[in-house]
Amino acid sequence: MTKTELAAICWAALEGVAKKECRRDALVAGAEYDVTLRVSGDVKTKAFAAEAEAHLAVNHDGVRIVSHAPPMPQLIGYLLAQLSAVKRRLLLDALPDQFAAAGNVLPEVDADCVEAAEQLLGRLRAKVQQNYRGGVSTSYRMHAVGEG
Repeated sequence: MTKTELAAICWAALEGVAKKECRRDALVAGAEYDVTLRVSGDVKTKAFAAEAEAHLAVNHDGVRIVSHAPPMPQLIGYLLAQLSAVKRRLLLDALPDQFAAAGNVLPEVDADCVEAAEQLLGRLRAKVQQNYRGGVSTSYRMHAVGEG
């Protein structure tokens, strides 16, 4: 096993553990931390050791405006409810077969209907506020990497 392979194995293992053990909710928004890390491990009989100085910055939480559309099943359900029971049943029975027969492509639709649908979807979009967690950034400098 080469030194490069040994290091890659150890860093991959550490990354897997870190992804499961890191708790973003436990980090204070706006905080900064200076950390010295010393990592060591063994892969079979090969030892690995590394040391790094890291600076961790936790960004502030915030609010952003996002565009929100109604759920498609609810919209299609509303449109289906506007049809008579007979037309609704015919559409629900025929469309899946037409779709499959056409190689998973919807049947042709009049361009005016498509344009009207696009305009309707545009008018049904709403801007809503969404909270988000501030990101975490890390800069580091390696001091020693190699076999322990």
